[in-house]
Amino acid sequence: MKLEFSIVYHTEWGQSVHVVLNYISNNGRKSKMEFLLHTGDGYLWTLETSVVDFHQSPSAYICYWYQVEDEKGKVLRREWTQSYRIYTYDPTKDYTFQDSWRDIPYPYCTLSESMNEEDHGSLGSSQLLPHDNIVIYDRTILFRISAPDLRENESVAICGNHAVLGSWNPKRYLLMKCVSQHEWLLSVDVFAVNTSLEYKYVVINNDTRSLRQWETGENRTVEVSNITDNHVLVVDGGLLRVKDSSLEARITVETDQPDKVMNALYHLPVRIKKFNWFQSYDTYVFDLDGTLLNTLRDLAASCNYALHTAGMPERTIEEVRRFVGNGVKKLMERAIPGGLDNPEFDSTYQIFRKHYLLHSLDTTQPYPGIPEMLKRLVDKGKGVAVVSNKFYAATQELCRHFFPQVKVAIGERENIQKKPAPDTVLEALRQLGVSRSHAVYIGDSDVDIMTARNCKMPCISVLWGFRNREFLIEHGATTLVESPEEIF
Repeated sequence: MKLEFSIVYHTEWGQSVHVVLNYISNNGRKSKMEFLLHTGDGYLWTLETSVVDFHQSPSAYICYWYQVEDEKGKVLRREWTQSYRIYTYDPTKDYTFQDSWRDIPYPYCTLSESMNEEDHGSLGSSQLLPHDNIVIYDRTILFRISAPDLRENESVAICGNHAVLGSWNPKRYLLMKCVSQHEWLLSVDVFAVNTSLEYKYVVINNDTRSLRQWETGENRTVEVSNITDNHVLVVDGGLLRVKDSSLEARITVETDQPDKVMNALYHLPVRIKKFNWFQSYDTYVFDLDGTLLNTLRDLAASCNYALHTAGMPERTIEEVRRFVGNGVKKLMERAIPGGLDNPEFDSTYQIFRKHYLLHSLDTTQPYPGIPEMLKRLVDKGKGVAVVSNKFYAATQELCRHFFPQVKVAIGERENIQKKPAPDTVLEALRQLGVSRSHAVYIGDSDVDIMTARNCKMPCISVLWGFRNREFLIEHGATTLVESPEEIF
């Protein structure tokens, strides 16, 4: 049997990512091992290793964390390990761990006991909470989420598109178990699931047992087809996306030593910084919706026109905001009850297309400062392109109307994969006659971050679009800008 680890972490030259793995028996005996992960692009790090079975003292749990080392083996950075990844262990099963790097959650980094944590590598017995009622099935997904912002009377649950996750019914959520401090875990039997799962974490009021709040942003997804018999897939969702408080405000309220907190944050594994305007690229490739244009109200209007025409319930602006990012077909798949399985999906989607082509300019406008920024780039001789998951005709029309100086605008079309696949961006670079070596990609969503990563290009994430700062950081943003003037 085997263990598979994967984590996205952008390393500098000469750095490597390692996993420190501990096998733990019921009597407290621990066996510690360290493994080097492998990468082909400096972003995605993976490892496959055989499980270890200790016959004299069988392991009941496995616990691990990641750390970054230099060429000489010196530990440069280590995950925040006050809350460990610890799981019930069965040596007869394969385990696949899909992880994201753990930074200090904002509420915790302002507390003195967290700031004084020195021995990240020790395993205190008080932190090893057995998951005795976490069942491991023949085919299991373990969902894990960190929720440091919850109130005392709140819990975390999950709700998704399949019956095993409640079929998006707010009353059929699956309540998660709090396993350690702010960490929540749920074991789901996916033996009968033959499709990918789409889901969101939700906040539950413990007093009324009612659903209080949905996560913001895109639906989360997990592919089930790769899960075979005797396989456990662990999906670490990072931070729960339900709060949008600024770090500065929390520091002001919760600590009288902001310099100490900011110094600690500066040394976190991924440094989130504003774009350095002294750094200049030859080519700038932009996302359209949420980056250059505020198209939300026109998209919502066409979406609701199609839903109303088909006799389906309409959606709110905030729902549409969560649905956009993967193209208009995916938008309608999320908006239409039952998605692609709805027999009226195709006809409703076509109503949306026809309406949007006629009404895409009703309220849509560039964000403040965008036309001026694009003009400066073109005047300086920079290559500029727009790449969108919006269908091709609408992308072309919007760019001709608002940004005539942009000569390359590519939307969704047949025979080319849409974002986050790199194909449309690489096609834009081909039409501009340039390479990606001096190009940058600019967008407002997790899809854009993934697109830039797949293109092996740097990414600038904008903060005026459809996703907030916390969401972008959680999904790997490393360069953030608050206004178009910061881009050039």
